Amino acid sequence: MFRFERASVVVVAVPADDTITVALGEATLPIVHDLSGTHPWSTLLGCGVLWSWRLTNQRNYTDGCQIEFGRPGSFWAVQPMCLASSLTALSLGPIDRLWNQSGSSG
Repeated sequence: MFRFERASVVVVAVPADDTITVALGEATLPIVHDLSGTHPWSTLLGCGVLWSWRLTNQRNYTDGCQIEFGRPGSFWAVQPMCLASSLTALSLGPIDRLWNQSGSSG
């Protein structure tokens, strides 16, 4: 679940077909993980949503979404998706930040 100033967005994995559902509202499942203190989520707190996309796989199933967060001079995207019947997430950032994190000089 993503909590925003005016609404909450719930992303749920559907194991039967490895898809996701995305809806406005509050989480109803008993398992909710607070990731606000971990990377990249901690850097996204207070950022606005710039764009969002639905991700469709080769079988034409919606198996993920991408949400791009940002503030002046900084942006980051996350991809919640259903993988092997469970919800997982990838983070995407500017390539220069990825190089800096790995210790490479380019």
